[in-house]
Amino acid sequence: MKATVISIWICVIIVTSGALGFTWYETHHLTPEKLAIINRLLLRDHQIINNDGSNNKSIAVLGTSLVVHGFAADKITTDKLHQQNIAVSFHRFNILSASPSELEAALLTITDQKIDLILVDITPWLISFGFGERFTHHRHWLTTRISEKLNFRPHRYDQRILSNEAQLSNNYSNNADKFKRFKLKQHRLTDKVTNAINNSTAKIRFYLPAWAKEAHISFGMQQSKKLIANSISFAKRYQVPLLSGPPQMAKTYYTDLVHVNRKGRQEYFQWLIKTVKQQQ
Repeated sequence: MKATVISIWICVIIVTSGALGFTWYETHHLTPEKLAIINRLLLRDHQIINNDGSNNKSIAVLGTSLVVHGFAADKITTDKLHQQNIAVSFHRFNILSASPSELEAALLTITDQKIDLILVDITPWLISFGFGERFTHHRHWLTTRISEKLNFRPHRYDQRILSNEAQLSNNYSNNADKFKRFKLKQHRLTDKVTNAINNSTAKIRFYLPAWAKEAHISFGMQQSKKLIANSISFAKRYQVPLLSGPPQMAKTYYTDLVHVNRKGRQEYFQWLIKTVKQQQ
C-alpha cells in the first residue's frame, strides 16, 4: 500500500513538473499555440479593421500598461481624432505586464490585420527587473492559459480597461523603488517576427516613451543614456524607424513616474496627432 502511494505521488510530481516545464518554455518563447491564444484574446474586443466601408486609414498602438494609460480605447480615440479632422481608425492593442514573447505574438497578430501604421512601444524588449520578473511572467501565462481554456478573458488582455480619461486618476504617488532594480537588455526578435516586419505592408514604427525626470534619476542618468542608446541600436538592427516618443513631463503628469495620469494622457494624444500627421 505504501509503495502504491509513493508511486502515485511520483507520477503526480512528474506530470506537474512536466506541465510547469512546458509552460515555462512557452512563457519565454514564441510557440504556435501561444500565438493562436494571443490572436484570439487580442482580437476579441476589436471590430474587424475597416469593416465600415470607409476609406479611412487605420492606426494601431501596441504595448503594455504604458499604452493603456497613455491612450484611450478604440472608439474614443478615433472620435477624438476625427474631431481634429484626422480621418483614421484607431486601435489600441494592450497586454498588461506582457513578456517579450507575448509582445512579439501581439505584433504578429497586428501585422495580419489591415492596418496602415503600427506604433510599437519597445520598452518590454529593452528593460528587465531581474530573474524574478521571469517567474512573474510565468505565473501570468499560467493564469492566461487556464482562463482562456475556461473561456474567460484574462484581465491582462481586456482591451477596454481605462478607456475613458475619467477612469484615470490625476493623483501622483511616489513609487520609485522598483526602478532601482532596473536592468538593461536587448531582446532578440525571432526570425518569424523579423520576417513579418520586413514583409508587412504597414508602416511599422518603434518608439520609447520619455518617463518623468525623477524616474531617470532613480535608476541613474548613465542607465538612462544607455537605455536610449539601446533603443536606437535595437531599431537599427531590425531596420525600423525609431520615432521620438511622447515627451518627458513633470511628475505631476504621472501616477508613478512612468504611467501617465489624466493630464499625461492628453499629452500622449497630442503626440499621437503629431505622429499621425508626420507619417501620412
